[in-house]
Amino acid sequence: MKKILAIALSLCMIFALCAVSASADDHKPITLNLSMTATMDEHHGACYQPFKEYIEEKCPWITIEIHPSSTLYDDSTFLDAIMRGNVEMGVTAPGYLGEYAEEVAIFAAPYFFDSIEQMNEVCNGELGAEIFQKVEEETGIHILGTLYKGRRTINLREDKEITCRDDLKGVLLRVPNGDSWTKMGQALGATPTAMALSEVYLALNSGTVDGQDNPLQATMLYAFGEVTKSITMTNHVIDINWLCIQSDIWNSFDDETKAVFEEAFKIAYDDCFNAYNGEEADLIAQFRDMGVSVYEREDNSVMAKEVWEYIYANQSDFPSYDLSVYELVHGA
Repeated sequence: MKKILAIALSLCMIFALCAVSASADDHKPITLNLSMTATMDEHHGACYQPFKEYIEEKCPWITIEIHPSSTLYDDSTFLDAIMRGNVEMGVTAPGYLGEYAEEVAIFAAPYFFDSIEQMNEVCNGELGAEIFQKVEEETGIHILGTLYKGRRTINLREDKEITCRDDLKGVLLRVPNGDSWTKMGQALGATPTAMALSEVYLALNSGTVDGQDNPLQATMLYAFGEVTKSITMTNHVIDINWLCIQSDIWNSFDDETKAVFEEAFKIAYDDCFNAYNGEEADLIAQFRDMGVSVYEREDNSVMAKEVWEYIYANQSDFPSYDLSVYELVHGA
């Protein structure tokens, strides 16, 4: 009996090995280059390491090559590259993709989302799926998922709490390059100044700009607290990134491979969300230890109301904003 069981177990192992081998042999080896601006020290960059590892374990014919820190393309050049077929995968944001697909430009507007929960419900729900399908038809880019990467705050060279749009009047606020980001600064009441992230420290130190906006982790990572005096937790943008892949590549995958990518993205999302969501209090304490005033605000509804009253009153200044999307999300 033991001999029979041993033979049976051996056969099972052989069949299993053959199945794995056949599975790998059934697919042509492929290398996917993933371009991103984030460093591997940032949560929204580090989370793609387990993403890569999960896919390569489940689909051994696929190799994911991660190119962080804009070593392959930066935010301003990535979308052109993926649409031309020069890179297979990468990370973008509403402020950039919105210049190619107006359906998503409004996702970069301040106070578009009321909460992280609402962002997830929209971006990872039916409405998001409908919008992203239109984006794919227009651009040839398939959005694998929406990644949460913190809440953007206002960081100034002067010690000042921001409670309304008037508090930012005349403030030269650095914003990322791109029209959607410039419109964000304008809607907040500031004078937006587009600038690459690598230039911001010196610009703050010299007074070329009066402040910048970023999630707390980026403000700490790039040492902006050394050259500023205050942070207001305006939380004006629930900051998100989109992981993208060329549509032709995505459509070439069988259902099992697509499922592996979707599972891998969920791992990346959880990894990133837990990291950002769990560190805010600690970062606030660190900034205060550095002598930076941090103004925590439980309610930013007054400023949010002012922002959207301004956008509706000046619709011609925001031609890329599809207000019907805002109204769908907010039930207006």
